[in-house]
Amino acid sequence: MFSILKDKLQSVQDNLTTSFRGLKVADTSSDSARKHPVDLNAGADLLHKYQTEWQELHQLAEENAVAAQKVDVRIGALHEEVMRQWNATSQLTTGLATLPKLAAQTDKIISQIEELRNLVVEVESSLIELADTVEKKELQERQLESRFQLALHSEKRLAQLDILRAKLSEEHRLKVAEYEKQFEKKQKERQETFSKAFEEDLATYKQTGIVPTIRPALTSGPSLEEVELDVDTEALNHLLEE
Repeated sequence: MFSILKDKLQSVQDNLTTSFRGLKVADTSSDSARKHPVDLNAGADLLHKYQTEWQELHQLAEENAVAAQKVDVRIGALHEEVMRQWNATSQLTTGLATLPKLAAQTDKIISQIEELRNLVVEVESSLIELADTVEKKELQERQLESRFQLALHSEKRLAQLDILRAKLSEEHRLKVAEYEKQFEKKQKERQETFSKAFEEDLATYKQTGIVPTIRPALTSGPSLEEVELDVDTEALNHLLEE
């Protein structure tokens, strides 16, 4: 398109040059025309030629304006494309310039990740140790609780045993007291029986002068040491078995 425009401009320039040359020739020959008769129709062809060339020149100017507008649009689009590529190139250059810094930051991040991984491993190990410690602590607490419950149970059983011992002791005391009471009663009855028999024998001796035959002694009851108390030991055995 530029070559066509260049050719058209060159053609217009050539036509203008030719026209100026024709004007020069006309001016030079004006002096000689004064000496010769003037032909009024002689410039009609030249004027027609100039009008035709002017129309062509005007048409070429309009075409050149349209072509220039198209070229301007294409130049604008090309400028935008060039600026876009320039901006992209600038961004790429800036990005390439920041690559060393980015690489250093990446290495730093990798180092921090490695440190974090080591820290996580240490934390996991600490958590495992903490879990073991907590488990041991809970076991000790359960053992202490079991011992405490056992101590409470033992104290409770000892208290029950003391109560049972006191109960059995009281029952034994009451039974011994009852036996002593019965024993004293029997002894008193025997004493009364012996006294009555002695008085009867004494009365018989006074009347007859004969000593009566000694009657066999009444069978005495068991001594206090020989008494066996009926004690219910089932509750005591049950308590001891627990």
